[in-house]
Amino acid sequence: AGNMLEHVKAVVFHTSELNGASTLETAILSREAGVFSAMALNRFNEAQCSLELSLKILEGIDRASAARTRALATTLHELGRVFRYQGKFRKSEEALRRALASRNEVAATGPAAQQGVAATLHELGVLEIKKHRLDSAESFLRQAL
Repeated sequence: AGNMLEHVKAVVFHTSELNGASTLETAILSREAGVFSAMALNRFNEAQCSLELSLKILEGIDRASAARTRALATTLHELGRVFRYQGKFRKSEEALRRALASRNEVAATGPAAQQGVAATLHELGVLEIKKHRLDSAESFLRQAL
C-alpha cells in the first residue's frame, strides 16, 4: 500500500507541475491519496500535504463549474478532518466553513450534494464537541439531520 501511495503522489506531483495539466482529475487523485494517508495509514502530515496540493490545483482551475465546486468542497471537508485529527482546531474550522459554503453553492443540484452539506455540518458538530462547545455542537448536529 505504501509503494502504491508513493507512486500516486509522484504522478500527482509531476502532473501538477506540467504547464496546463492542473486538471480536476489530478486534484481528485491527490485528495484521494490524502484520504488514504489519513484513514488507512494514520499519516496525517502526508495527508495534509496531499490535500493542500489538491486544493492548490482546484483553486488554479480557471473555469467555475459544479464539478469543481463539489471537488473543492470535498477536499476542504477532508482537510478540515485532518486538521481536527492533528488538534489544529482553528484551521479545521476554517476549512470546514469554506467546505460548507461551497457545498451550499451546489446543494440544489441533487440529493448527493445535500448529503454533503449534512456531512460537513456533522463534522463541524464533532469539532465543536472536541472544543467543549456543546451548545454550538448541538446546533450543528441538529442542522445535519
